[in-house]
Amino acid sequence: MKLLRSTTSITYETIAFCVLLLIHLIPLFTGKFFPTSDGAAHLYNAELMKDMLLGTSPIHVEFLEWNIYPDPNRFSHVFLTTLLLVFPDYIAEKILLATYVILFAVSFRYLIRNINYKATFLSVFAFPLVYNLSFWYGFYNFCFSLIFFFLFVGYWLRTQYNYTLKRTIVLIFLTLCMYFSHPVSYVFSILFLGLWIVMDAFRRNKPVDYTHTGYWKRVFLLQIPKPDWTFLFRQTGMSVLIYGVTGILLLVYVLRIGASAYYYPSSKLTQVFQLTQLMPLQFLAQDETLLLGILYHVLFCLLIVCVIRYHRMSILHYVVLFGLLAGLALYYIFGPDGAAGGSGMHPRIGLFFYIYVVIFAAFYAWKLSTQRIVYMLVALISIGLMIVRTKELLRLQSVFDEIMTAQEHIPAHAVTLPYCFYPIDSTLERNFPIDYYPLKHYSNYLLLGKKGISLDNYEARTGYFPLNWNLDKISDPVQLNHLNDVMYEKEHVRSIEFHEEMIGQPVDYVTLVGVHATDKSLHKDVMTELEEEFDLIYESDNRIVHVYKKKTLDKPIGSLISAPGKERPLAKRNEATLD
Repeated sequence: MKLLRSTTSITYETIAFCVLLLIHLIPLFTGKFFPTSDGAAHLYNAELMKDMLLGTSPIHVEFLEWNIYPDPNRFSHVFLTTLLLVFPDYIAEKILLATYVILFAVSFRYLIRNINYKATFLSVFAFPLVYNLSFWYGFYNFCFSLIFFFLFVGYWLRTQYNYTLKRTIVLIFLTLCMYFSHPVSYVFSILFLGLWIVMDAFRRNKPVDYTHTGYWKRVFLLQIPKPDWTFLFRQTGMSVLIYGVTGILLLVYVLRIGASAYYYPSSKLTQVFQLTQLMPLQFLAQDETLLLGILYHVLFCLLIVCVIRYHRMSILHYVVLFGLLAGLALYYIFGPDGAAGGSGMHPRIGLFFYIYVVIFAAFYAWKLSTQRIVYMLVALISIGLMIVRTKELLRLQSVFDEIMTAQEHIPAHAVTLPYCFYPIDSTLERNFPIDYYPLKHYSNYLLLGKKGISLDNYEARTGYFPLNWNLDKISDPVQLNHLNDVMYEKEHVRSIEFHEEMIGQPVDYVTLVGVHATDKSLHKDVMTELEEEFDLIYESDNRIVHVYKKKTLDKPIGSLISAPGKERPLAKRNEATLD
């Protein structure tokens, strides 16, 4: 399949692309911090990494240790840690997110232009794709891996027939960046290259003359294409060279973490509905549904046109390209939501499905009138989504600001146990979604700059992020803070006593976000402990956030930090609180 190369020129489309890019940076600056589910945890852990590197907080060394294995999920942490050496935390987060939005759009455009520069108009799809569900979940490493995926595939398409030492080194570097960002994009790059090489090997081979063969034998043989074996072996060898180091790293990672999987409890029909309604692109506001529905029909029409008009495409090209899309759709419907220690696979797979639809459309020669219609329509949808999401962020910003008022009531070097309970008071439901996911780890923002320990540090118990809980301090880190948020109200939360026994010392402070229905059985045990052993030292105006201080904590926090090899004594408990 011939790739049409680009020529450098500034056009009206280029100007429109730059304007749209600036518009899509606006939501990042609606507040001091940008609320995502895991984003607060990533920023908090990056600050821990900085403090441990500089040796400015001895309590971190007591509770945490470095993960020395070359695992994925490293890039955003290293990037943030580097930024924190120069900038304040909130500015570092802004730079990280702005870098993602800009590079996502630019790298996606780079990929499209390297496939077919006459299909550059399709790069406008980068804008409705950039603020995807994985981004709202705070999967920063995965988001950056998409950038490296676009750059790698685009660069490989340019250099696949003319490898040099410099180009090979660049490709190896991009595979390393993909791997250390997130393995999903890395695996999909292997899948894309493998299918492309096989398809290209069959396409390049000369047809065989079956003139003197019998009818039925000729029909049968014609259905079996012959590949160019020399080309196939050469390209396969180069691919092994490019992926060799990272392939070994990925194998070691899977063997160490394990390949266990779990499935999301939803019906297959629901999964089909989510994929067709572009649910992997929706998160913040219900008003997005209409706009995403229109976007779905645009993508669907592009796909149908390609199927109908690709009359010159061989059956092999159809099998490869449509087989890839079918495989993604089948995984989204029937595949597990978590594998090899990770979770949230469905939003990632769904996003790749839409990306591949656009990539597939880039091979087609579109009429200029169609290009203009599609570009205008997708641009208007993107701007509409930005307006809806920005309004929602501004509406919720007062709630986020109220949560941050608790920060000044938590001193430095404290051991803090955050809880996040749902639902929020019915009087606030109209202002705050009952299952709004960014609340889950938002309390990590409260400990920025405090040089303390948050027992809500979910990263430290996964085993594949840069920092782990110190096994000499915490014997079973997997259970620590495992059920400290009640989103769907199915299980009891872990008690304060449980956490204190896990870490072998008292909890200094407890923060509660979203606690209003204190009569619920799921909250009762924790509320009883708070009443008997803690003092309420802060309650926000709308009772969205509470801060509790340990009653026995009558000395400055800094004086209670354990010396190396020693532990702070476990606080004496009221026997009435024990089961």
